[in-house]
Amino acid sequence: MTLLLQVMLIVCSILNFLYTIYQIRKSKLNINDSIFSICFSILLVLMSLFPQVIVWLSEKLGFYSASNFVLVFIVFILIVQILKLQTKVSMLSEKLKALNHYIAIEKHDENK
Repeated sequence: MTLLLQVMLIVCSILNFLYTIYQIRKSKLNINDSIFSICFSILLVLMSLFPQVIVWLSEKLGFYSASNFVLVFIVFILIVQILKLQTKVSMLSEKLKALNHYIAIEKHDENK
C-alpha cells in the first residue's frame, strides 16, 4: 500500500469521524445510527496504520495489490450497510402504512 493511499485513508477517515460527531452534536443524527460510521472510520485508520496486515491479506486472497483489496473491502462493507438501511426503511414504511390506516379508521369513527 502506497504512502499516498495511507494518508488519504487517514484523512478521509478523520473527516468522516468529525462530520459524524458534528451531525450528532447538531441533533441531526442519532447516536445509534452513527455507530457504523464511527467504527468504519476507526477501521480505515487501522488499515492505514498497519498496512502489512492488508498486504498479507491481499496476498492470501489473491489480489494483485493491497489497494485493490482495500477498494473491494470498502465496497463490500458499504453494500452490507445499504442492505441494513434498506431493511430499516422497509420496516419504517410498513409501520407508517399501519399508522396511516389506524388514523384513517379513527377519523372515520369520529365522523360517525
